[in-house]
Amino acid sequence: MKNLLKTIAFAILITALYNCSSEPLDDFDSALELIEETQSSQDLAACSGLNPEARIVNNGTVPIDLDILDMNGAVLGFVHNLAPGNTSIWISFPAGETLFAVSNDSFEDEKVIYTMTTCMIFDMEVDSSNTLTSAVPVGI
Repeated sequence: MKNLLKTIAFAILITALYNCSSEPLDDFDSALELIEETQSSQDLAACSGLNPEARIVNNGTVPIDLDILDMNGAVLGFVHNLAPGNTSIWISFPAGETLFAVSNDSFEDEKVIYTMTTCMIFDMEVDSSNTLTSAVPVGI
């Protein structure tokens, strides 16, 4: 009887080990790529057709103004008197060639023009010397 219990336990252990398998690492890499592609396509689908957005961070020493204009001079959005140390909300506007004008009372105005398409953001920053940093719009 003692040998029968040991034999059954050994048979169960061997069966469990025999049923386990290992997969080649190549299959893991291709599965990981497939997951990343799926996530990337889901991100694009989630962003499909969204208007571009911009915001500005004031790390300077004086309040600043941001005006977002189209090439005809129409105001698409603005932030006025953004105090030092503050960040504006995201401002949504139509896609197209866009002028971003940053100004303040103490320093020279700065203007940049970018062609903004759907699913783009522009996170601008005014640095401690009250000048616009070299940030550029990015796709999301």
